[in-house]
Amino acid sequence: RVEIGNCPLLTSISVMAHSLESFEYKGSTDDDDDHRISNISFIASRSIKDLYIENAVITDEWLEALVSTLCCLESLRLKGCNSLKNIVVFHEKLRILELVNCLDLKEAEIDTPQLVSFAYFGNMIEFEKMVTRSICTATLSIKPWISYNNEAFYGWRNIKTPREFLIH
Repeated sequence: RVEIGNCPLLTSISVMAHSLESFEYKGSTDDDDDHRISNISFIASRSIKDLYIENAVITDEWLEALVSTLCCLESLRLKGCNSLKNIVVFHEKLRILELVNCLDLKEAEIDTPQLVSFAYFGNMIEFEKMVTRSICTATLSIKPWISYNNEAFYGWRNIKTPREFLIH
């Protein structure tokens, strides 16, 4: 397990650990984007099961590429990653997905057959697609101070599962 937090002078991280199963990065909320980490690379670290990233400047493309290389990934938790705009998450083994206060996120396409827990806290976003084949418990919290039109809510109808999707 590797945990990195509150290192304001850190500009990049390279992880080279074959047996690493858990990685956590917590950036400071006080930093502006110019002082937040924007380069995290995982070299020969394909065994990661749990990935938590908070307050980092990561791109949609970086996230999609990383998720596709982490074949053992079971838990992906992103918090305060405000540079994300349109994410794509396709993963066969992912069981837990949390998107918390990624405030510039506009759209998500999610295909995770083993997903059992989904949490979203933030602004109204459009779900291009969300598919899971397992029973999934979802916790959704939409920011109340922004006004939404009915069209914003229609995108949530694209959340599909052959079984049951429980919303709290």
